[in-house]
Amino acid sequence: MLRPCFVLCAIFAFSLPSATKNEQRACSPSVENCLEYRSNLLLQLNEGNKQSRDAQIVTQSRHQAFSSHKRVKDAPATPIQKGPFALWVEAHRTTFFLGVASWMLLALMSARPQNTRNDDQGRDMFWDVAKFILIVFVLDTHLSNDMLYLPWFMDVMMPGFMMISGFLQQKSRAGVLDKTVVKRVIRDNVMNNVLFYLVLLAFGQESEDGCLWYLWALAVYRICLFPVFHAVKEHFGQPGVAAFLLAIAVFYCNLTSDWPVDWTELGKIMLLGPGMCWEIPRFAFYYFLGLSIDYKAAREAFSNTTVSVLSCAFLLVHAILVPVDDVFLVSRDASLKWLQLVYFSLLSLAFLACVSPIASITQGPLRHAVKVMADGGSRTLYGYYLHMLIRFLVVTEQFAQVAVDLDSISWCLRIFLETLFMASLCSPLAETCFKGLVSPQWILDLGSRIVKQLDPWSPADFEK
Repeated sequence: MLRPCFVLCAIFAFSLPSATKNEQRACSPSVENCLEYRSNLLLQLNEGNKQSRDAQIVTQSRHQAFSSHKRVKDAPATPIQKGPFALWVEAHRTTFFLGVASWMLLALMSARPQNTRNDDQGRDMFWDVAKFILIVFVLDTHLSNDMLYLPWFMDVMMPGFMMISGFLQQKSRAGVLDKTVVKRVIRDNVMNNVLFYLVLLAFGQESEDGCLWYLWALAVYRICLFPVFHAVKEHFGQPGVAAFLLAIAVFYCNLTSDWPVDWTELGKIMLLGPGMCWEIPRFAFYYFLGLSIDYKAAREAFSNTTVSVLSCAFLLVHAILVPVDDVFLVSRDASLKWLQLVYFSLLSLAFLACVSPIASITQGPLRHAVKVMADGGSRTLYGYYLHMLIRFLVVTEQFAQVAVDLDSISWCLRIFLETLFMASLCSPLAETCFKGLVSPQWILDLGSRIVKQLDPWSPADFEK
């Protein structure tokens, strides 16, 4: 576990001089600049503008505008034309939300507090609880109108998910390109992503993101990069792992909009929206960091009470004192990218250490809630997929208006209902109803049958 941490320390030391250089940044108190931050960032991302001073001014003004944690309700959204379903929801909001409430009630009634998935499959409840909390963070961020205001957990959310995916890949000890792994990637990362795009197309609804970049990212990491990582680890051991992590970090920190490929054109091939393909190399470091840190040592560290207390204090300081910076999140400045990799990695590790005491609750009234969270955490693919589908079908602007309305009553009510809604999307009922869409095994079975009909002697077999 220590050697990957040495890599983080080296990156941190390398980034310190550059970080101090960026401490003095221009600041404008104009709220109008705040309202234009999205268009400025998209221009910066798509045109490869290396001069980020204007975006920094926008960000600093946003921090002043949101210093009291108020949401800007009049901020312009990306112009997306509403399809027939979105127009129907706009005209029948009460009917739609009554339907959602009925679904939530039925789905939550189907939840299994006994957490059979973890018991039967030997799953570690810790990881599932962490994934459920993170997917609620994702929902809250998307309900915040796609970064109209930035919650503190924006820095933890996706790096944490990627790091957990790396840890679980390490735990599975599956072969490099094991048949089961390849079939799962095709089914749960590629085919369901294509179906996602086709559903939007069938409803006549445009999407600012295209399909789901996160699923493409995991497919690329597992099929394309993991074999390279495994070969380096087998031949060179821990020094090779450290060198691989450093190479991933250097590659990301030196990316531009058109190097080494035209990311916009590559995104079109992958059915992704403008700029979304950029997310794939952006989070690779965290995935392979999870693969590099020793699994047993990490679990012992996360379970340590002292580590958990210090981690909670670290997250608390981050949430209170450190502003979520657009330029830091989507920076084209290499020096900020180096610091970003280190800081987000430390935040993600601290978050996992904070989850450990929650996952270890086995007595008292909270134990049932923890088990339901763990059971839902074993189906976060359903929660991610379905809430993104609803978000784009309803259109992000209308989707986010729900959070605005709930905030006017109480932010506690908003968080509570978001948690219940996500629990319903990660429930056994959701798995039963939407398995053919989210995890389309039927496509692989159909392909296997077609191949066998064409060539009865073919060894092709796509069944589970």
